[in-house]
Amino acid sequence: MNTNAQSRYLYFDYMRIIATFLVVLAHVAIPIWACMDVNDSNWFTYTFFSAVNRWTPTLFFMISGALFCGRKMETSQIYKKYVLKMVVAYFVWSTLYAFINYRDRTQLIQDILSGHYHMWFIMVIGILYCLLPVTKWLVKSEKRISILLLVAFVTVSINEFLLTIARDAGLAESLGLKFLAFDIILTLNNNFVYRVIKQIIGFVACFVLGYFLNNHHLTAKKRLAFYILGLFGVILTIILTAWISAKLGVASNNYSQPLTFNNLFPAMAVFIFLKYKDFKNIRLNKIVNKLSKQGFGIYIVHPMILEGLQSKFDFFGGVLAHPMVLIPILASIVFVISNFVSSVISRVPVLKKYIV
Repeated sequence: MNTNAQSRYLYFDYMRIIATFLVVLAHVAIPIWACMDVNDSNWFTYTFFSAVNRWTPTLFFMISGALFCGRKMETSQIYKKYVLKMVVAYFVWSTLYAFINYRDRTQLIQDILSGHYHMWFIMVIGILYCLLPVTKWLVKSEKRISILLLVAFVTVSINEFLLTIARDAGLAESLGLKFLAFDIILTLNNNFVYRVIKQIIGFVACFVLGYFLNNHHLTAKKRLAFYILGLFGVILTIILTAWISAKLGVASNNYSQPLTFNNLFPAMAVFIFLKYKDFKNIRLNKIVNKLSKQGFGIYIVHPMILEGLQSKFDFFGGVLAHPMVLIPILASIVFVISNFVSSVISRVPVLKKYIV
């Protein structure tokens, strides 16, 4: 493998590990945050950890798009290898989680079909793999890429964000927008079929965006602009999440949608930053590469590990440490144990092939 190829795989490895750890970090904080009184002295700390990493699913989609959109493979291989793995992994792990959280037979079937809270990602990735023949056709034309990204940015990233903030701030009523096009747009957005189509367009665009960024050079000035936009997106998400949660008196995920621009820009910034970074620490590179191979398994099993630990130990009920310290420590413990479990499972060839 040449140096360029090694570098390319390395930055994807770093992206996966950073995104996976931040997902674990969020899932440590969110369950406590969701039940907290907004007047609690630690409420903003939990809000911070719950909001700072909402861009991670977007980065995962971009990584997959960068790796798959330009890869030469038969359509049959896509379905037999990648789509099949997502289907098998989804139902195997959904069934396992459903039995662990068993309540009654009726609920069991529903839990198997709907999956654990984090498994929506596997469903979306599976759909994107199904659509790979389409996305591979799209990326063959710069014009088609530009049109798709523009349409998705306006109709999904901007539209979703503006509708959310208009609703939360009561702008529709105060500015009289309900007498204009607002009602029509809101009605469309409440239509299930329209929302599904819009979400598919948005996720396909994320896929294609990953390919585009991976195959186009950006000048230092353009990269800096994206870093600024990324930082702005993270800060905006934290501020708006704190604002709407305080306003409602309960935790709110209104600004956590992976396709809105406040979460799109940070994902792009991290992608671009790591793409252009030099990874000179050979020992660290080997560790990251090894961890990256377990990224999917870590993502799948970490809620099981987290819930198991939380059922045995009251990490946040005592005074062990401030949440600003305790949340990253617990996330690190969950990450390490999840990596170990995934590594053990992956030693069995058939399990490695289909479920991790």
